[in-house]
Amino acid sequence: MSRKEITTPVTAAIADGDMDVVKANTLLLAMEAYAKQLNASTKALRKYLVEHTEPNETVTTMLGESTHRRGGEAKPKVDDIAMLGSWLYDNGEEDMTDSGYILPVEEALDPKVIAMIMKKHNVTEIPGVKWASARDDSVAVSGPSWDEIISDPKLRETAANALKMTGIPQIAAGEQENGEAEEDEEAFSWETI
Repeated sequence: MSRKEITTPVTAAIADGDMDVVKANTLLLAMEAYAKQLNASTKALRKYLVEHTEPNETVTTMLGESTHRRGGEAKPKVDDIAMLGSWLYDNGEEDMTDSGYILPVEEALDPKVIAMIMKKHNVTEIPGVKWASARDDSVAVSGPSWDEIISDPKLRETAANALKMTGIPQIAAGEQENGEAEEDEEAFSWETI
């Protein structure tokens, strides 16, 4: 999905000059409280998917897909090339430095090579090298935009049914192509978001 600016009834009201500070403050406070609930729920759902799927497994539904991404271990990363080169030269690793200079060769910048050198010298730190943080497994999500969900009757119904268990304001399933009843737009609580 391309990242583009999202227009909502709130952003439209602001652009049209149909907003005042009291209304803006009320909406902001309500939405901030609501966003905390959404964030807690999405965090729990991502954790659940990581715990119940295999790395690189993709779960696909009508609303899109979620893919379990494998995290990464902490690994050494060169922070100061000159300091690393100097340490290598001073500690008998001259072959890992450029001849005539105290700069490491390209190979010496590889995290796997640095880890091997650390193991060889029985050290956990080398000047000029710091450890990049480990990354936990995560979930990448790809799906339609909210506007696409609202404008497609089948997606809207699927989202409405899925959101029933959240306790958050409900969306109406909307009118089907076959002419079934649709909720009045005024009663549709998500339209103000």
